[in-house]
Amino acid sequence: MVTRSFQVHHNDSTFGVDFDTDDGLEVFKLQLLSLTSIPPDEQKLIGMDENRVVSDKSDLVAISEKLRLVSINEEQQETSTAENDELLKSDEELARMLQAEECAPEDNGKVEGRLRAYVSIVLMYEDLERQEAARKTVPVEELEEKALVSLAKEGNLTPSKNEQDHAFLLQLLFWFKQSFRWVNAPPCDGCSKETVLHGKVDPLPSEIRHGASRVEIYGCNFCPIGSRFPRYNDPLKLVETRSGRCGEWANCFTLYCRAFGYESRLILDFTNHVWTECFSQSLGRWLHLDPCEGVYDNPMLYESGWNKKLTYVIAITKDGVCDVTKRYTRKWHEVISRRNIITETALSAVVANVTKDCRRGFTSQVLSVLEDRDEKERQELERGLHSTDNASTSLPGRLNGDKEKAVGIPRVKLGSQGFEVSKVGFGCMGLSGVYNSPVPDEDGISIIKHAFSKGITFFDTADVYGPHLNELLLGKALKQLPREKVQVATKFGITGRPDPPRITVKGTPEYVRSCCEASLNRLGVDYIDLYYQHRVDTMVPIEETVGELKKLVEEGKVKYIGLSEASPDTIRRAHAVHPITALQIEWSLWTRDIEEEIVPLCRELGIGIVPYSPLGRGFFGGRGVVESVAANSFVANHPRFVGENIDKNKNIYHRIESLAKKHQTSPVQLALSWVLHQGNDVVPIPGTTKIKNLDSNIGSLGVKLKEEDIKEISDAVPINQAAGDSDSGILMQWQWKLANTPPKHSKSEL
Repeated sequence: MVTRSFQVHHNDSTFGVDFDTDDGLEVFKLQLLSLTSIPPDEQKLIGMDENRVVSDKSDLVAISEKLRLVSINEEQQETSTAENDELLKSDEELARMLQAEECAPEDNGKVEGRLRAYVSIVLMYEDLERQEAARKTVPVEELEEKALVSLAKEGNLTPSKNEQDHAFLLQLLFWFKQSFRWVNAPPCDGCSKETVLHGKVDPLPSEIRHGASRVEIYGCNFCPIGSRFPRYNDPLKLVETRSGRCGEWANCFTLYCRAFGYESRLILDFTNHVWTECFSQSLGRWLHLDPCEGVYDNPMLYESGWNKKLTYVIAITKDGVCDVTKRYTRKWHEVISRRNIITETALSAVVANVTKDCRRGFTSQVLSVLEDRDEKERQELERGLHSTDNASTSLPGRLNGDKEKAVGIPRVKLGSQGFEVSKVGFGCMGLSGVYNSPVPDEDGISIIKHAFSKGITFFDTADVYGPHLNELLLGKALKQLPREKVQVATKFGITGRPDPPRITVKGTPEYVRSCCEASLNRLGVDYIDLYYQHRVDTMVPIEETVGELKKLVEEGKVKYIGLSEASPDTIRRAHAVHPITALQIEWSLWTRDIEEEIVPLCRELGIGIVPYSPLGRGFFGGRGVVESVAANSFVANHPRFVGENIDKNKNIYHRIESLAKKHQTSPVQLALSWVLHQGNDVVPIPGTTKIKNLDSNIGSLGVKLKEEDIKEISDAVPINQAAGDSDSGILMQWQWKLANTPPKHSKSEL
């Protein structure tokens, strides 16, 4: 094992990367993805000392420690010298060059060795003890009942055995997604707080027994203990830990499928993902199942939904391997140009050799059945290349893969002035405290970049968060993101610390301008996409405040203007001075008092609505119900989270929890989906300090609700039923109902 420290230069940034060279170039590029958001297949690495492209053949121990990273999709390539021109060839030229070089026999052996290693893992699924251990953890009767209910909803009251098996498989998938835990950074073994990756070490003998090939070491910012994260390959160990990333998820889920008798495959995507296929007797074909996403029968999920540039997708099973790339693409001509690890002829030979060894000792009758199925699949894959039908089955209330990703975070117009944002935004406030302890800057930046990589482009902050620290944090993240693809919203108007009673609200023209200049400086940007008045100054005519904002728009320092917690009269008067693009206001299942007056007014004037606290300050995520409220949290003394009020409000949570089970989702996803379904002009901005919660929030976009579903959910939490005021202490005086301003007098009146 050789650990090296690289300095990777990209645009105007330099990243220090510690890397175990044994992990290979593919893993190194995944690390760079987390730092730069450039997908691995779009990365081009160049050694700065020797001016050579780093490829899979390069010796990572010997290459220059100074590397230059170039995105092959950037419009402008460096062309300072003829040598650089040669190095930075177009994709097609580079692909042809590599194809010519990649015919070496040793590379065929590398691919074959990789596939055989996965065959060894798949053979573990045949172990009866492993299968029994997996079955014991599954609530079989509950899933069988859910399967029958799902079939009945489709009108199938007398399903066949194959149909029942198919429905049970889908329920197993949904159960697994809820039961398994995604791990980016494991909690500290000592204090359970968040950790940061420090490096990798060799596994201990006890870890090697369960197939751990490496162990990630995470340090804690709060105590000296930290944690170890062994990357186990033995699915039996994963049944015990129930945690990991996509490799562990797919490995363990495929064992569960085999444990219940399904013919199953582990699907290896040579870029950076793993999933499962099962043969459905009901459909008479292999069925795509992604346990990480909880979606099924959506092979276009990756190419169409995630915009993945696929290369090799290989199915690994106990009786052989199969190149199934054609099932997952409608752009084969593009895929084939990127397949430069091994020639097509050599790949076919490798697949045939591994399959032949897997089937050694099979009877002629079994071989005949398998060969017949292989041929049918080959024909199916060829037909699929020319198909335009991406239809797939789903349970009620769920969107499937390509829909969930492709339109899962659609672009919508906020307001009527053309401001386009992602359908769900990200509230950055919590990264700097308020609901919890602040997260380290590097963690906050990682969360923001993860949100962007998932399709969120609308980020919300304010000068009072921190104070100032939140804008500074977002500014650091923006340096690592394409500014033109990010919509930044910030706010002014609250002065002092955000803990009552040391709060005042200010909206004078001079103050507006000074705040804008300061926010531009902290964010490190030339303009603010959406600039809100955070709370209305009831001592200053709104015309004066918005008049100054209008000047900032004319100067190019602000693109669009917003208000927050403004009264109907204030909204109308402000909109008459300059079009208001968005109103930020509290709106969730338990705070709905804006629905009778504010929402209709905004739609009359063409103003978008940005709900803050769309999850009831974490209530619908279980805060105060299934988990305690931290003593240092802003909501520790919130009226709805204390005393008799929280006891009464728990009934609201349990009603939503019950409805969530009906829709096969979680309470938090159902609550957020309800907000998202309020209209295309509604863009909520939930925040979190945990990537798993961020991914869960994004998953809310996949919960499909009909009108009758929305009504049922609304009826479960009638307006004004929540116990306790929606805000605490002095903040109540700046709620929208009290946010009127004095009239603006003309000079003649004065």
